[in-house]
Amino acid sequence: MSENILDVVSILVILCTFAYLAYVWPLIPERIPTHIDGQGKEDGWGNNIVLFCCQ
Repeated sequence: MSENILDVVSILVILCTFAYLAYVWPLIPERIPTHIDGQGKEDGWGNNIVLFCCQ
């Protein structure tokens, strides 16, 4: 029973994450940093669509 509740909660968290991303999408710049070096400087850039996938 508790495993089913945790499954539902996990799915809701994932769905809320995507819903929030869709809500703020117009505010996200077209080009975003995809990697930051050890000194805190951006050294990789990509399109904002990378927020939906892993590199």
